[in-house]
Amino acid sequence: MAEIDITQLQVTRRDINEEVRPTSAEVELVNRCIEEAQNLDIIPAIGADWWLRVLSRNSDEVALQLWQGGKYTDRFGKVHIFAGLKKCLLYYAYARLVRTQGGTSTRYDFVVKADQYSDSADLKAKVQAYNEAFAVADGYKAQCLLFISDCGNCCTNKGLINNRLAIKRIGK
Repeated sequence: MAEIDITQLQVTRRDINEEVRPTSAEVELVNRCIEEAQNLDIIPAIGADWWLRVLSRNSDEVALQLWQGGKYTDRFGKVHIFAGLKKCLLYYAYARLVRTQGGTSTRYDFVVKADQYSDSADLKAKVQAYNEAFAVADGYKAQCLLFISDCGNCCTNKGLINNRLAIKRIGK
């Protein structure tokens, strides 16, 4: 059996362009965002055991379906349709791109290069686009976690992990 390369990126810039939104970001930036999404958004949510199954998905039908998405019937006979882990990963990577795309950290400010001059990034629009893309990714992740908990070969029931949850105490 061949050794699995756990550092290999599972999606590409082309995948983001075709399945999410077009991006003109440099390949190096896109690859960093994909790596961060894999390591910080996907693996902690599904667990290393499932990630390794996904990496060797060619011989594992459940992992292949988790990656590609599709239709399945849970143990109660209810039919579900889900987008799959690939789409989830693409949206997390895209959200990270939105947050960083075009921006450069300088000693004066975080700026966006439009021409020979720099303008401050429109933070409100960027945060809104980031939040929208991240919310889509969170929804796809919830679908994937439901699939993992419903599939017959699952040995653990993972709860929904939301890495953007903030609890604030109001009042005294």
